[in-house]
Amino acid sequence: MPWSKRWLLLAIGVGSVALAYGVGRFQGALTLTDMEEQHVVARAAWQTSLAACETDRGLLAARRSLSLVALALDRRNFGVAESHRRDALLAFEQPSVRGATAVAELATTLRGLDLAVDPDPGAKRQQVIGVSEALDRIVTARVGAVPAPAATGAKAP
Repeated sequence: MPWSKRWLLLAIGVGSVALAYGVGRFQGALTLTDMEEQHVVARAAWQTSLAACETDRGLLAARRSLSLVALALDRRNFGVAESHRRDALLAFEQPSVRGATAVAELATTLRGLDLAVDPDPGAKRQQVIGVSEALDRIVTARVGAVPAPAATGAKAP
């Protein structure tokens, strides 16, 4: 085999390897770009989901505090009821909860509630329960129509 054919075959071999390398790099860059775009979309969806979870957590913390206010009023423990009312207000004032629909109205109503010692705290308890029910409607509207458990004393089978 003459030298010119060897050089030609060598040049073709090197050219083929270089072409394969270049094509591989190009395909890898395309795949990387696609993966980066998918990552950006997935991260945005995750951040949206995280914000919704933070809002739900804040609303549920407020709901728990309101339940504890009603329980403390039942026990005529007005100091503890006031403490739980403050906890509910703090939950309403979290940045993630502030943007939720109608939460400002509930916070204003709760702020105006006077939990001073009273021989008959029934009216105050009813106001707290009213705020709790309004908050339940907000949470239910956010999550979707979830049937509430029956308020009767019947036990599930």
